[in-house]
Amino acid sequence: MADKITQVEDMSRPFTVEITDDAMACADSWLSIPRGALLECDPSQEADHGDAVVARLPGSGGMVVRELATDGGAWRLLAPNPAYPPIALDGPSAVVARVMVVITRRSIK
Repeated sequence: MADKITQVEDMSRPFTVEITDDAMACADSWLSIPRGALLECDPSQEADHGDAVVARLPGSGGMVVRELATDGGAWRLLAPNPAYPPIALDGPSAVVARVMVVITRRSIK
């Protein structure tokens, strides 16, 4: 299931979202973001290949957080968790914001 982002009222200014699925969580990935993490996102920052982004899903209007891949002119969203397939994008207009900061909650024992 895709991580639906619906609580953001103004997408023209920096905003915070919470990860509600496990698509971005994978111990074998350098870009692993666990469920429950808070993301500070900035729509004014240009996203590059390999960045974590908030993007609109083609056809549904929903949004997800994924890694941006821009190889050979093709725009795709990748999830570090292999249970989630890549998502093809129509181009850069689908990218809403670049993830700037990841805040995780960890227990201290």
